[in-house]
Amino acid sequence: MSEQANRCPFGSFRFYCLYSWLVSMDNPKAEVREHSTFGRGVFAAESILAGEAIAMFDGEFYEEGDPDYPWEVDDYVLQFAEDRWRDSKGIARVLNHSCQPNIGIRNAFRLIAMRDIAPDEELCYDYAMAEDGQWQLDCQCGSPNCRGRMAGFAALPESVRESYQGFISHWLVEKYQLDSTWSGGPVDI
Repeated sequence: MSEQANRCPFGSFRFYCLYSWLVSMDNPKAEVREHSTFGRGVFAAESILAGEAIAMFDGEFYEEGDPDYPWEVDDYVLQFAEDRWRDSKGIARVLNHSCQPNIGIRNAFRLIAMRDIAPDEELCYDYAMAEDGQWQLDCQCGSPNCRGRMAGFAALPESVRESYQGFISHWLVEKYQLDSTWSGGPVDI
């Protein structure tokens, strides 16, 4: 079994980790392009319907204190548990943050369209849909609803949390004891 499967955080679900390591979940309607502000971004090459899978965090798993943690991936990984992150082998790695996202997290690692998305529209998610902690960064997303600061889930205003219902990472739903509808239903890893 590969090193990837041996590091699977799901214990008995090791097959899922091995399987996700072998296949890509990148939607062919999404493409990486140059971005005037952030260097690169992911854009809709054609219309994407609400509910369509966009990408998946399908790469290496990392833990806090891991001596082999490659710090160059720090800005690209998705938090999926307290002190645990996962990288992507595909376009999920270069998705930018927005305070007015059009994609969200479904269960553990999937990114799903929250609404219909027009061609040439940038695909973005709010990093607080999966992240929690004390970090903060100035936000430069430029959306009309920009909060000015990026931070973890705990810092989200309640009205924003409610607007993300169905698109919050399962681990935050469990941590904050939210109804399973907040993550889009039961975890189907």
